[in-house]
Amino acid sequence: MKKLYILQLSSVLFVFLGFYSCSNEFIDPEKEAGLNQRAESLSHKGTNLTLASESGFMDNIITDSALEWWHGEHGTMSAPYIYDIYTGTSPEYSTTPDTSAHYISILWNSFYPYEGSGAYNYQRLQIQYKQGSGTTWYYPKTEAPENDNPLGIIYKQYGFFQRTIVPIIDPPIDLSSTLFPYGSIKIRIRVVSDDFPGENIGDESYPEYDKSLATEWSYELFDRWNEYGYKRPQPTPNTLTETWNDEKTDDDGVLNVKVNLPENNTSYTYSYYIAAGREYIEGTIAPWGREGSNNISKPTKSGVVRAIATQTFHNVNGGTEEKTVTKTMQYSVYDREFIFTFVQTDF
Repeated sequence: MKKLYILQLSSVLFVFLGFYSCSNEFIDPEKEAGLNQRAESLSHKGTNLTLASESGFMDNIITDSALEWWHGEHGTMSAPYIYDIYTGTSPEYSTTPDTSAHYISILWNSFYPYEGSGAYNYQRLQIQYKQGSGTTWYYPKTEAPENDNPLGIIYKQYGFFQRTIVPIIDPPIDLSSTLFPYGSIKIRIRVVSDDFPGENIGDESYPEYDKSLATEWSYELFDRWNEYGYKRPQPTPNTLTETWNDEKTDDDGVLNVKVNLPENNTSYTYSYYIAAGREYIEGTIAPWGREGSNNISKPTKSGVVRAIATQTFHNVNGGTEEKTVTKTMQYSVYDREFIFTFVQTDF
């Protein structure tokens, strides 16, 4: 029996080697070069997918190609459940100081295996939104890099947020309203594994990552009106009365900041912007003069608002020089309006 097995194995090897020899003999040299190049490319396909990083979010930072593939894909785990979304001036659940003027709080529940104590392998949510009747899903506005601990900037670009793990409940996730646009929005979320987006198991033309590392999307049933999102309407000028129509200054979370600048002339022109915390707004100038008016959300209940004015000098040779002056004022929860005045001698 053993001799027969060896004889059969020898026959198989002989046929295989003969097939390899014949097939190798008739391969066109140009096709062979193409196949070798393709094989080399596939053997290195992972090199552009994972880069070392100090992000603190994962051991590695995954490049855009992996996360771009996941943008329109659905995971295979059961979707979490959004049971309500609140908007307001205080978070529903917070382990950090109150730093935003207005919040969007997503109340949700998870399911096995990423609920309760099992959630420690699924410590982040991915969030998207769409506007009005639109069909395209977007990620919340990326925060400034200095505000990215413990998440790396690339993960913020793709809507990842750290979830708070509590053994019995899933605490709401509280986000600043300014991460979403002003107006009607609908939100969806999903839970992802710590290993997300996973090892590439496809090829370069169509990388297919491990879909068991993400849940399906959970959709908010109703549209929400985000009153304090970015691109919030600004005051409009009334040229008949030479005043500003400041419709949006009737609450404690918003400041209307007016700025008076010197008149432009042949040598000097002026511009400005205002800033509060990490939010800033380019200046709007009234058509009747050099007064500007902008609404800006208070990032905290009390803090500093700044007006930054720039004087641009135009010399006879066509060149320009700039000087910048900053003025600040301290605001409280009760303040609703500030006026900054710049004169030519300030520069």
